[in-house]
Amino acid sequence: MRFRRFIPFFIIISSLIILACGSPEEKRIKFFNKGKALYEKGEYVKARLEFKNALQIDPKFAEGYHMLGMAELREKNWRRAFGSLNKAVELDPDLLDAEVALGRILLAAGESKKIPPTRRTNRPASDQRAAISCPLQADP
Repeated sequence: MRFRRFIPFFIIISSLIILACGSPEEKRIKFFNKGKALYEKGEYVKARLEFKNALQIDPKFAEGYHMLGMAELREKNWRRAFGSLNKAVELDPDLLDAEVALGRILLAAGESKKIPPTRRTNRPASDQRAAISCPLQADP
């Protein structure tokens, strides 16, 4: 009978041990996927926190910076969005969506002269033209 008092304590400790036993890669993916799901639901503040958690685990995770930047765009945090998207492109120059979002921010700020010239990517030219011709909005 005395042991029944300790059952909730045992369950909490067991849960914490199990949760702590994932690899950093698994944790990063878990946070990122949860962030994407929240982003798609329109819960941008919560999504931002999940993307930041993923980036704490792997500071060189370009897609994490990309999605963090997109969440910042939705919250109209232009400077933070620019910083995150810029970091994403710096880490992975083939993230065309992040590069296009950066260009949109610069265009909206009237800084079109700061947009770098088009560069070659691994994507076909038709994909590049389609991404560049899409309207100015924060969608990925």
